[in-house]
Amino acid sequence: MIAQEDIVCISTSEWDFLWTRKQRLMARLAKQGNRVLYVDPAYASRSERLGPKKGYRVAYGTHVRQVSESLWVMTPPLSLPFGRFHWSRNLSDRWLAKEIREFLAEQRFRLPILWIYWPITIALLERIPYKLLIYEAVDDIAEYPTFDAAMRRFIRECETEIVKRADLVFVTSPELLKRRAELNPNIFVSSNGVDVQLFSTAQDPTVDVPNDLRGLPRPILGFIGGIAPWTDLDLAIEVALRKPNWSIVLIGPVDSGIDIERFNGVKNVHFFGRRPPELLPSYLKGIDVCLNLFKRTPLTQAVNPLKVYEYLAAGKPVVSTPMPEVEKFGEMVSVADSPDAFVDEIERAIACRAHPEQIKRRAEAVGPYSWDTIFDQAMAQVDRQLQKVAGRSPSGGRRGT
Repeated sequence: MIAQEDIVCISTSEWDFLWTRKQRLMARLAKQGNRVLYVDPAYASRSERLGPKKGYRVAYGTHVRQVSESLWVMTPPLSLPFGRFHWSRNLSDRWLAKEIREFLAEQRFRLPILWIYWPITIALLERIPYKLLIYEAVDDIAEYPTFDAAMRRFIRECETEIVKRADLVFVTSPELLKRRAELNPNIFVSSNGVDVQLFSTAQDPTVDVPNDLRGLPRPILGFIGGIAPWTDLDLAIEVALRKPNWSIVLIGPVDSGIDIERFNGVKNVHFFGRRPPELLPSYLKGIDVCLNLFKRTPLTQAVNPLKVYEYLAAGKPVVSTPMPEVEKFGEMVSVADSPDAFVDEIERAIACRAHPEQIKRRAEAVGPYSWDTIFDQAMAQVDRQLQKVAGRSPSGGRRGT
């Protein structure tokens, strides 16, 4: 068990936004007796929507707040959107490193584990002392459709270098492993997981379906997750138009730049926005069939879709677009590659949605992927690396840069 360590996590997801693997792992590490500084991405634009952040310290637009006894969240201000240019990157890196070092000194953090998700922050390795470097790839970030060719090249260069330098690398899918395996011998697949206990409450007869869902015509098809450029909204429209008596509900935040006004005339599609994680099982209880809507791109073919684990843990039938990481669930997830086939699979799923044996088998399919299991497996690798580096001279951290 990893305990009494200090950890600095450079994340790509805001702590208060859509909870992902990153927040879950860091929260567990903090609960296990480690101290964690979770650094929100400087490029994030969602903070204003979440309201002001109240913290014990604010400097130059940076908010730091303590969210539990041993976990702090640092929210930098918005950075300039010129990360691939040396002058702006150097300025941002110097400033962020200074803020992190000041926090570490104030809280008397020991030499930390540096846990990085965002590869272009590689310059921090020279400015923050650390005892162990962990890099984790949960997506092929360079394939994000919002990046131009120059930015993609830059991200790949940064990631190649950081993977080579890391003491330990985690990836969430075999495809991500394939694209990085030659760069580091200490690279491991660590699948996404699910809070089985929480999502199984979708089958609890005492749990109430939320009012905003209860009044919709059935069957209700549901998508839960961030609505991003890789979400196949065209497919959602096609299904809605083919089956106007079905209700389609999309639960999750909508990324900036996503045009949902084109749904204005589609009366059976409903955008509910973000809901707290603890309420998602109650929404799943009222959903008849869950949808996994990903466009087919190089990005999504390496994605390990967290939502599918949650759907199955809730005992719900799932219909998905083709993705390598849903194939491991076999017949527990129906796969369709065209609007007509998608509708056909949904109709089959509706017919067997409440069959007790099917509900049980769906939940059993994700039994090996509980967050407890995933966490323990990952921490065993971290512990091995900590033992290897014990007594090694500190890495990084050229003071005064």
